[in-house]
Parts: sequence; C-alpha cells; structure tokens
Amino acid sequence: MTDTSGGDANALDEAVLISNEGMQVPSTRNLTALERLELLFDPGTALDQRPHLQAEADAATWPVLSAVGRINGMAVCAIVQDEQVHPAGLEAVHWRQIQLAIAFACDKRLPLVAVFDGSPTRLAGSLHAWSAIAQSAGGSAACPSPKFALIIGQNTGPAAMLAGLFDAVVMVRGQTALTLTDATITNRVTHTNMQEADLGGWAVHAGQTGLADLVFDNEVMGLRHIRRLMQYSAQSSGWSWPQNVALAECPGLNTLMPDDPHESYDIRELLHDISDTRSFLELGAAISSSIVVGFAPVAGRAVGLVASQNKELAGALDLRACRKIKRHLQLCAAMGVPVVTVVDVPGFVPGHEQESGGLAVEVAGVLRAYVQLTVPKITLVIGKALGAAGIALGSRASRPDQIAAWRGASLGLMGASGVRELAQRTGADVDQMLSVLEVDHALRGAYVDEVLEPDQTRRWLGQTVASLCKTK
Repeated sequence: MTDTSGGDANALDEAVLISNEGMQVPSTRNLTALERLELLFDPGTALDQRPHLQAEADAATWPVLSAVGRINGMAVCAIVQDEQVHPAGLEAVHWRQIQLAIAFACDKRLPLVAVFDGSPTRLAGSLHAWSAIAQSAGGSAACPSPKFALIIGQNTGPAAMLAGLFDAVVMVRGQTALTLTDATITNRVTHTNMQEADLGGWAVHAGQTGLADLVFDNEVMGLRHIRRLMQYSAQSSGWSWPQNVALAECPGLNTLMPDDPHESYDIRELLHDISDTRSFLELGAAISSSIVVGFAPVAGRAVGLVASQNKELAGALDLRACRKIKRHLQLCAAMGVPVVTVVDVPGFVPGHEQESGGLAVEVAGVLRAYVQLTVPKITLVIGKALGAAGIALGSRASRPDQIAAWRGASLGLMGASGVRELAQRTGADVDQMLSVLEVDHALRGAYVDEVLEPDQTRRWLGQTVASLCKTK
C-alpha cells in the first residue's frame, strides 16, 4: 500500500477536501489489527512487540495488539483494538495488556497512538479488569508524551473515558460514537428514545464537545492523518519542511483588515500566508468558534497556532473558544512545538449562559495553560487586545517570549467607543484617552516588543521562531 502521509502536503489537503465533501469511500472495518499497525507505521518498519504480552501463544489473535514502530522516523508506541476478532469484548487480561503498553510509553516517553474499535468490557473480569482499566487511565493521564486516538465503532464506558484523556482525537463518520453511558441505560433512566449517535456520535464530538479534532470517512484516512499530525511533533525526524519562502514579505496582509470596522475577515487567510507551504492543518474546524487552532511550518519549523477568528462573534471569547484554546495548548506542549497566538479580541461574549457556564473559570484556565507552557511563545496582535480577554490571550501575563503588534492595533481596558463614552461621562480629554490605546503607547510602555507593518509579519515571525528555537 502506498504511503502518502509523508508526501506533498497540498496533495494530502486535496484528498482531505474530497473526503470531507462527501465522497463515498468503501468501509474498511475489515482491516485487522496488524494491517492497522502497518498503515500507521513507516513502510518497512520493524515491529517491536515487547510492550504486549508475548507469553501467550495466541496473542496475535487477541482483540488488542500493541507494538513499538516508527512514524516519520520517531519511535512510537501503538495500541490497536480489533472488535471483529473478539466480539464478546475485552477481558481483564486484555486491559492488562493495554495498561502495560501505556506504562511502557510513559516510562520511555514515547508518543502513544491508540485505535479504539468499540470493544465492550466483559463483566467476567471483575476487579482484575476494573484495576487494569484504572491503571490504564491513570497512566494515560500522567503520560507527558503526545497521545493520539482513532475512534472506530461505538465505544462506551472505559474506552470513552480513556479516549477522552488523549491530546488529539480522530473519529470516523458513520456508526461511530464515544459515550460514558450507552443509549440503552440512558433511555431506561431518562425515559427517552436516543441512539448512540445522538449521545456521542462523531457529529456531536466534532460540532459540539470539540473532542473530535479531525473527522474522516474511513479509518485509512484517519490513520494517514494521525501520521500527518505527528509530522508537526518536535520529535519527528523523518520529515523536513521547505524553507524557501519562510522569510519573504507578504504584501497580501496589508489588505486583510477591511476599511469598515463593521465588516469581518477570515483569519485563515493570514494563517495560510505565514505558513512556509501556504497551507496549515486546522483542528476542530467543525465546531463553530471564535478561535482557529492548528499547525503550520514557519521558517522550516513546526508551530502550533491559536488565532482569533473575526468571522465568528467578532473574535470575542466564549466557553467553546476557551476550551478549544486549552485543549490545543495541551497538545502543543505534549508535541514540544512553539505556540504562535494571533490576537484580535474585543472581549467576552456576554450573557447568562456564558457566565453561569463558568466563563470566568475557563478564562482563568486559558491564562494558566499559557503560563505553564515551557515551549517558546509568540504573540502577534493584529487588531484589538482589550480587557481581560486581551490579557488572557497572549499578553505579558501569559509570559510570552516575544510580542509584536500591527500598526493600528489597540491594546487596553476598552475600545475606542467605550473610551469616548467614558470621557463624555467624566469630562476627560477624549484625544488623550484614545492615545493610550495606540500601539506606539504600548511600545513605549514595553507592553509590546515591536510594531510591524502587516507585510513584515512573515519575515518577523520566521526570524523570531528560528531564534527562539535555537535558544530553548
């Protein structure tokens, strides 16, 4: 089988586009666990099966296989379920196998990939299974290396809890679900008539919870894109990004911002322009949010992206946006890549639903996640960075290594309209109060390190990424 994940990124983007537009791809649920490992690992890689229980003669026919191989040149531990082998479900010995593989990955600090295939857990295992499940969950939560999951079939209970601990989750369309309590029990307790897909199908996790970072039509595409996602890991040694356009000027950014402040723009245009390949891998695209996250090569190095999306809620932060940011920062930390935050945030989305839903807690969590990052952090303010939202999203409070702002950007407690209203009420000098918002004032006060013209963005960002990656 031809391996395309290490090939041309644009060709892969085109394949994704075709898949996402509804191309009907034949089901590949008949793949065995070994075939899944073969698709996941580099072609010709030698499988090291020490992580799984080799003492059992029939281990190759189990519903769970684990092995160490290479993806993009880096050693990776993989756990693959195969529900077709043992439809009756996982027993205690199988969960023990998963536990040992997770412990092995954690001890050796190897990236972990797991394929969850809807295998139920048999009650016959009793406390032995319960203990192995608990050890698996605890080990996964403690594992500092990046964890990637592919979800196939209907996964309920322990498998759903375990998958929820992974840093990036890919789901397959169709009869795929991830629920802590299955529909049968839910309907009996709540007197409803729901299906697994209603509770936690791929559409729910892609469009509402945000757990599904990527969704594809079949598991082959899912495995390929786990490989592609792992190209951005700092440990990836079998892939190099082109650098030929990394430091070029980008005049197109001079017209990104509309002249009318009431008009919106798509931040994806900027993310494409700053990328060496003029493309980026977006995660969580199906969930409507004022934040866009993903990965792109900049100056020949992979970087994680967090960017305000002006097209949604004018870039204001809400519960979904905050959760999306925290999840992506966790993934960037695990993958060891620098984080670039592009800011145009006017504040928070107001309302009872937001406040009662814990918006203050979520925003505090965003700031905490930024502060705890040990990878290089770069902030670029292209529009507004106002109020507490501007503070949480990459300000000095988040301890970035470098902050730049476009000329014309505004930083402060409130925007121009709020300043005018306040000045009118208090009789203060409007012009003097408005001058505080100007980016030159921020530069003089060391709130930013540099003021840029938009077309200088790619050059500055490339030089900054290259410099920070050498020193950290």
